[in-house]
Amino acid sequence: MMNKLVFVLSLLLTTFAWGKPEISFEREVEVSAREKLTWADLASVKDGSDELFQELAQIPWKENSDMPTVLRERRLMTDLYSRLGVKLNLPSKVSVKTVRGYSSVEFRRKILNRLSSMCGECQFDLRSVHDEKVRLENNWSIDESAIKPTGSLLIPVNDSHSGAAWISVQLKIKRQALVLKRSVNLGQKILAEDVEMRETDVSNSKEVPVKMADLAQVAAIRGLSAGQAIFPSDLKRDELVKRGQMIKLLMGTDDFEVMLSATAEENGRMGDIVKVKNVESGKILSGQVSGAGQVRLQ
Repeated sequence: MMNKLVFVLSLLLTTFAWGKPEISFEREVEVSAREKLTWADLASVKDGSDELFQELAQIPWKENSDMPTVLRERRLMTDLYSRLGVKLNLPSKVSVKTVRGYSSVEFRRKILNRLSSMCGECQFDLRSVHDEKVRLENNWSIDESAIKPTGSLLIPVNDSHSGAAWISVQLKIKRQALVLKRSVNLGQKILAEDVEMRETDVSNSKEVPVKMADLAQVAAIRGLSAGQAIFPSDLKRDELVKRGQMIKLLMGTDDFEVMLSATAEENGRMGDIVKVKNVESGKILSGQVSGAGQVRLQ
């Protein structure tokens, strides 16, 4: 069954600011023939949030409805949309095709919507979706807790009558990441000139690539090869305080600060809580490592 909506493009484009997140509709949208369709069933969403998805799920889709009127009635143009800086990208006409039972097209659209909300910097490519044998009623839903930005997913989909079906999804995920321009040895510091930003396949990674700021006061925890993207597990923080070392013990506030001499009783990295001995009194105190040879009293 074909249903058509006509959207007033010129009004919408002048109303909304260019920014994130982005809501768009394809010229032809396939969706399961649910009793009640909402914008959440039809829209493609980039960089969405739970708040935005919940709002979209509250907007009913009706044949021949006027979108600007719907938006005004829900105060989206002056409230949620303006606050979040939502951009609308709409063709002049949208044809909605409803299919009986499970829609693979709708499933893919909703999976990509959720993945984009988890990693706005990532590019997701659905390499394969094994749902050829899925037979569900129109009211099927996705267990969104199973959706994660990783290369291999097994996602439960169920309805109120048929039970659950498990859909295997294979993803290719790319994002900008710091990549080594040369090999680095164990314990070696990684400098700014050693890395470059490059689009990288992170499909099999369970971590987020590090940023340039993360390279301060760290060293390689193992030998790393040229061309390799850098992840947190590849690095270890430098020991800024070492046992037996004379250190500065700071106490007080920014307005009034006192500095004493102390001896470190244990090794510590930035942010670690370590024990120190006050040179004058001999008392053992605890403080947080705040710099090289420096501890702030807790």
